Amino acid sequence: MKIQKSPKSKSFQVDSNFLRQVYSLTWIGGVFVTPILVFFFGLPTGVSFGVGSIVSFSMLAAMEFVVCKTIDPSNSIKKGKWLFAALTSSKYIFLLVLLFFLIRSEWLNIYALTAGITLAQLVIMANAVFITVRFFVEGIFENR
Repeated sequence: MKIQKSPKSKSFQVDSNFLRQVYSLTWIGGVFVTPILVFFFGLPTGVSFGVGSIVSFSMLAAMEFVVCKTIDPSNSIKKGKWLFAALTSSKYIFLLVLLFFLIRSEWLNIYALTAGITLAQLVIMANAVFITVRFFVEGIFENR
């Protein structure tokens, strides 16, 4: 009698550790890349990237907070929409004020700041590519 394994359920989805991985990789990227930039390109470049990575990390945390507060089951749909709009708007107003003061400073390297701010998005895209490649590779080897 031959025992057949049930077919492995393959799904193209994000696991429960995705957000934790994004937080960890964003934090690690900011901590390790900042001193490298300071060493090779000078203090303003490294500090600008570090500030940008802190902004990126905080914006990600703020978005998680906004989503958690918005989808609270005790909120009505109307209250959830207003809460989402208010929290998201205040997040971007804070970011604009911060960027205004940073740009007015003399030491800022705008390119390094921009790279730091996009760090969380780059980590998300890299994780998405990794998930996609893993999905297709598992599918190729499973069909052999």
